[in-house]
Formats: sequence, C-alpha cells, structure tokens
Amino acid sequence: LIKAWEEVSRFFPDYNNGSRIVVTTRISNVATYFDSLCLELSFLHEDKSWKLFCGKAFGQVGCPSELEDLGKEIVKKCKGLPLSVSVIGGLLGRSHVEQLYWRYIAKYLTSILNSGREDQNCLSICWAKYLHASARIANK
Repeated sequence: LIKAWEEVSRFFPDYNNGSRIVVTTRISNVATYFDSLCLELSFLHEDKSWKLFCGKAFGQVGCPSELEDLGKEIVKKCKGLPLSVSVIGGLLGRSHVEQLYWRYIAKYLTSILNSGREDQNCLSICWAKYLHASARIANK
C-alpha cells in the first residue's frame, strides 16, 4: 500500500494552495507513514448505530414497529462499523419495507459480515450499494 502511494503521489504535487488529500485506513502503520494528523475513530455503540440506521433508512419518519426487531438485528450484525450501518440503512430505505425482505437481508448480512475478512466485507457492502444504484439508474 505504501509503495502504491509512492508511485501515485507524484500526480498530486504540493503547490501550497490549500489542497489536501484525506487518507482513511484501519492499518496503523499506513496512517503513521503520512506523518500527519491521525484520528482514531472507535466503533459506534448499538444505540448510535440504531439512530444512524434509522436516519438513513427512514429519515424523520422513524422505523415501523413491525420492522424494529429485524432492523436491530441487522444493525447488530454491522458491529458498529459506520460505513456498514449507513450503507445498509440507505439500501433498505430505498427498497421494500416489508418483513420478508428484511429477514432475507438479515440472513444475507450474516454470511458477509461474519466471514472474518473485514476488508472484503466493506468491499461487498460498497459493491451492493453500487449495484443498487446502477439498477436504479438503468430503470430511469
């Protein structure tokens, strides 16, 4: 990863004009390589995860009572990762708001999020978001 940055960094010259590049990583030695401000973010607690999920899925309306238990199960499987909570909430907010569909998503998330390959999990979630967006665009 560091070697890759060294190869592409020449395309981002520092002209002292205020431009910045933000690098996010969960690998601490990559973060320290940049010799810049490092912020360590913690995982979200379940209550904050739930609030984020509901905001993404339902906006100001709030979660329908018949989906609350399934929604909390889905949120728990996101293990406090804001990207997971946000993307899944956004996807479900734009999809079928019915128990059968949400039960299917909860089951599917178990296989992705509990595989033990965290980087692959994030890619899978982002890929799902991409496919959903592509399908929406194609249907317009």
